[in-house]
Amino acid sequence: MAEVRRVEKHEMQTVMEKVCGVFSSEQGIPVELIPVGEEYNPQWWGVFQDNRLIGTAAMYVENGEYHMGRITVDRELRGQRIGSALIEAVLVDLFGHDVQKVFLDARRTTVNIILRLGGEIVGEEHDFYGEPCTPIAITKEQFQNRQQQAGRQ
Repeated sequence: MAEVRRVEKHEMQTVMEKVCGVFSSEQGIPVELIPVGEEYNPQWWGVFQDNRLIGTAAMYVENGEYHMGRITVDRELRGQRIGSALIEAVLVDLFGHDVQKVFLDARRTTVNIILRLGGEIVGEEHDFYGEPCTPIAITKEQFQNRQQQAGRQ
């Protein structure tokens, strides 16, 4: 079973290699745009399976708002709900630490996950390096309400 946890400092090179590889090779995003600058106080999570990094997500603060991004799952493991588990674990962590709302600019797969978790689209879809990207957000209340509903089913 995969484990989702915050990434430790000594694991950051592996994280950045994975993130840059996915976003540059699969999505055509220039490598220089991929890292999250230290001025945004990034925090990283990883999904580890047999001590191997298979997915990533970052949280950072921009203009006083919390953002999640740089979400990856190894291509051969997609479709197994690993990304869903990663995003849900990050939200549980963030909402457990005084965060009230998280914003994302996301591709369709991530949009669908956030909507399923209770979030909402907050802006117009736009093109980002040839693929649609949608502004979406989820509040602590929306997430907790959806978690409670899921628990009753």
